[in-house]
Order: sequence, then C-alpha cells, then structure tokens
Amino acid sequence: MKGQIWGDELNDFESLELRVSKLEAETHELMGNLNAITLEQVRSETKLDIVLASLSELKEGLESLKKRPGQFWDKLIVALISAACGVLVSLIF
Repeated sequence: MKGQIWGDELNDFESLELRVSKLEAETHELMGNLNAITLEQVRSETKLDIVLASLSELKEGLESLKKRPGQFWDKLIVALISAACGVLVSLIF
C-alpha cells in the first residue's frame, strides 16, 4: 500500500513535470511570436512615417501650384498698370 502511494506521487510528479515542460515550450513559442509582431509593428510605423512625410511634401507642392495662377494674374495686372502709366506719361510729355 505504501509503495502504491509513492508510485502515484511519482506519476503525479512526472505528469506535472511534463506539463511544465510543455508550458515552457509554449511560452517560448509565444515569446518568439510576440517578438515577430513587435518587429512587424516597428516596420509598419516606419512605413507610415515615410508615407506621412511624402503626403506632407505633396501637400506643400499642391499649395504652391494653387498659388501659381494667382501670381500670374498679379504680374499681368502690374504689367498692364505699368503699361498704362507709361502710355499716360508718354502722352503728357
């Protein structure tokens, strides 16, 4: 009877040891997966930063293109006014 108790305890200990071993292996695998996810997140953040920087540059370029026609008309009006003033001055003198 006493040998049976020790045998059961030994079986329980071996069973627990096996379970701990499996849990350690699963934990190791989970940590590997977590590291892979972390690396992928860093890559994604880097790509997102690049996309945002490019978007900002495109926005600035678009703003400068929007200002161009206005600058053209400003120059044209200044040229017309200057020409008109030149004609008036030449008529007077």
